[in-house]
Amino acid sequence: MRELLLDNPNKTVEILPNKCGKNDFLKTILQSNQKISVELSPNHSFQCDILQRIRPTFVSITWLGNLHLDLPVEQIPAVILAKQFCDQNYSVLLHLTGRNLKKERMMKILEHLKEVGVKNILALQGDRRHILEPDDTKCDFPYASDLVMFIKKKFGDDFCVGVAGYPDVHPNNHNLEEDLNVLQCKVSNGAEFIVTQATFDFEALENFGLACRKHNINIPIIPGIFVIKSYQTLVAMQKYCEFKITKNVLDFVQENRDNDEVIANYGVDFAIDFIKRCLDRKELFSAVHMFSMNNIEDLEKVILRL
Repeated sequence: MRELLLDNPNKTVEILPNKCGKNDFLKTILQSNQKISVELSPNHSFQCDILQRIRPTFVSITWLGNLHLDLPVEQIPAVILAKQFCDQNYSVLLHLTGRNLKKERMMKILEHLKEVGVKNILALQGDRRHILEPDDTKCDFPYASDLVMFIKKKFGDDFCVGVAGYPDVHPNNHNLEEDLNVLQCKVSNGAEFIVTQATFDFEALENFGLACRKHNINIPIIPGIFVIKSYQTLVAMQKYCEFKITKNVLDFVQENRDNDEVIANYGVDFAIDFIKRCLDRKELFSAVHMFSMNNIEDLEKVILRL
């Protein structure tokens, strides 16, 4: 079983080419029969043979930029991994956080990404706990909308730019209406698709999708899904990503916290049902994005049963 060692930049990714190609990201998403994409992190290994079998519509790479603020762009692990996937003709979505970066540094990053073939960016502010400068006026990109505008102004259609959406409302906002005003600003600045934060509440997700359309936010929406593996991983992911867990899910996981097998089976069943419900609402949701924590063997169990 092959395993990609992400801390070794000289290791080659062995992945079968994706026939959908990488040149038209949105077309790939909308026309794909798979409708499932996978998020990977550059700071942990993952099993390449499983990735070959599940053949995701696209692969997203998390940034982890605060760990590498002073590295040359070509040595940033996320950039290395994204290039490797691009070289294998996969559709790649690279996360890029702007809050802690200056315009000069951002230009170097974007110019290098363009050069190596990374054409799709998920423009983010960055995790609140990693913000180095609390004063917005001292930041070149205080919010994701500022980064979206910068990329589109400097590079036009060289990059397809997506943004995050929050069905359970962003921690900084008070309600969905306020959240949608922020999202509308991102769209007005050039955002072309939305990947949502992980949610376990389909009703909240559905309401988010309907509210987006009501607010004339008509770009593709891709819901984020997290497959529960154990009590420990769920709690860790919740703390890291600041998403909400519905009472029914939390109660079940807490009651079975010492039985990983029961929780893992529950997690697979829950994800399968959730994804099917998302894909049934084709007028609202274009695909589904699975947050893996690089445990893609769990994702395979779900995808094989869809």
